[in-house]
Amino acid sequence: MRRCRWSADSPDPDVRGPLTLFGVTLLLARHAQASWGADHYDALSDLGHVQSQLLGEGLAARDLRPDLVVSGSLTRHAETVDGIFKGAGWDLDVAVDEGWNEFDHENVIEVYQSGPRRGVIDDDVFLNAIATWQSGTRDHEYAESWPDFAARVAAAMERTVALAPSGRVLVVTSGGPIGSSVSRLLTGSPEGWLPIAFSCVNASLTKLARRDGNPVLFSLNEHSHLGEHVTHR
Repeated sequence: MRRCRWSADSPDPDVRGPLTLFGVTLLLARHAQASWGADHYDALSDLGHVQSQLLGEGLAARDLRPDLVVSGSLTRHAETVDGIFKGAGWDLDVAVDEGWNEFDHENVIEVYQSGPRRGVIDDDVFLNAIATWQSGTRDHEYAESWPDFAARVAAAMERTVALAPSGRVLVVTSGGPIGSSVSRLLTGSPEGWLPIAFSCVNASLTKLARRDGNPVLFSLNEHSHLGEHVTHR
């Protein structure tokens, strides 16, 4: 397997425009369980390694071998790809595109709390921090503002589709980019990303393709391949 880093240079996309898929079928896989709450979050847990292999086994069982594999550049993305390939018995090249990375949740929380993260972060704090980030009222304080995140993901989608305008593409990414992409497809805007992102379990699969010339959400958050090994984070 070779990992080739993809150039992120591309024109600024219209993130409020419709999603264009041409003839490609996109399989968006959320990474397997990372190490939430640990000192090093960006690595798969023991269960995460199991989940990634189960996803690979599920893809192989359905004969969904991709023509192209694209991955974000985070450790949890790379380790999920490794597990998928192990479970599926594949040895494929991987295009690494940091445009498919998750937003920096630590930075979003730090800005909301006006300092380093304090204690265990519950869902209420996390959701309030995200709402503040997306509101646009403090854009200058973030390492990456919400508009910049949405534009980054839209650009990654355009690069992926341009590289493989037909065929099947497996993209190993995170909940935020999946939510943003699906929201654009359904509404023409990434603004409705959060409920979609929160619905995606680890090592789940979401399928986008064309039908009668139009981009369609064929499935969201498929996870039957995981059996009892379902986690949200």
